[in-house]
Amino acid sequence: MDNIVENYKKYLQSINESMAYMCNTCGERLEHEEYDEDPNRMCSNCGDSDWVSENEYEMDESLIKNFDQFLNEAYVSKEKTKQVREDLKKLFPQYRFSVRREHYSSLYVAILSGPIQLLTDENNSYEDVNEYYIDNHYQDRPEVRDFLKEVLKVINIGNWDRSDIMTDYFDVGFYIHLSIGKWDKPYIVKNN
Repeated sequence: MDNIVENYKKYLQSINESMAYMCNTCGERLEHEEYDEDPNRMCSNCGDSDWVSENEYEMDESLIKNFDQFLNEAYVSKEKTKQVREDLKKLFPQYRFSVRREHYSSLYVAILSGPIQLLTDENNSYEDVNEYYIDNHYQDRPEVRDFLKEVLKVINIGNWDRSDIMTDYFDVGFYIHLSIGKWDKPYIVKNN
């Protein structure tokens, strides 16, 4: 998280360096080159010498809001993806998983093979798992339901969900897409 914060600050600083300057008292504009020549120059309008970058002047009020929004956006790191992959492999050695991230906000986990049939319809080669309806969807297959819930526990370590669908507000650490098999790699039952 510290790396994200530092990168965001560097980004804001790079924007500030390319902008003109404004008098912090009256808002008079001063070109970047003029400021570089004499940073202590007095404002011709009010006589003050407190200059801020134009970007800081315009965004002073919204800077904290934008930064909070930036920190609250869904994000999953390479390290988190690697950790989930290692944890699943360690906790469920009889299963094979595919773990990847997409668009920096989503973690895709596919269960590729295992010792029991996980598919609800054996005629299908794969199926998506709705994490919110595991109990309902797999109620007649408790071993599958329990296994999928354990997999979700591992994936959700460090994640949060403060969403409120009634107000169309979504706030998650990252999004999860869980499937049994993939469209191009069917789930395979392997008895070891």
